[in-house]
Amino acid sequence: MYCLDTDIIIEFFKGNPKIVEGFSKIKKSRISITVLTFYEFLKGAYTSPKQKADLHMLELFLKNVELLNLSPSSCHKAALIYNELKNKGKLLNDADLLIASIAIINNKILVTNNIKHFNRISGLKLENWMGD
Repeated sequence: MYCLDTDIIIEFFKGNPKIVEGFSKIKKSRISITVLTFYEFLKGAYTSPKQKADLHMLELFLKNVELLNLSPSSCHKAALIYNELKNKGKLLNDADLLIASIAIINNKILVTNNIKHFNRISGLKLENWMGD
């Protein structure tokens, strides 16, 4: 039911109480991340001074969540979203378009602290566990 954005995973690993509380309210089996979020976290982990620890945390985390991949449907949806936002002059980067399209195609709620950014996308269900 929930698809976590990269910023939420980072805050979870930092022990942010608001994010930990958000996790406690839902069943772990209902949490997913996209392959793009996985890549974004890996990219940061490999450049981190705590590389081993960050990679280990991610490995443990992935055992309890569903990994959502790109599909032809999500690619089509991302392209449609791109066209809609381009016509409005409110483009987002490709990674965010793909994350949003994967969440929409899989009927997930995207949990992010970047509501202002993602709320440009019609049909995308959003929650912000940070409460900002």
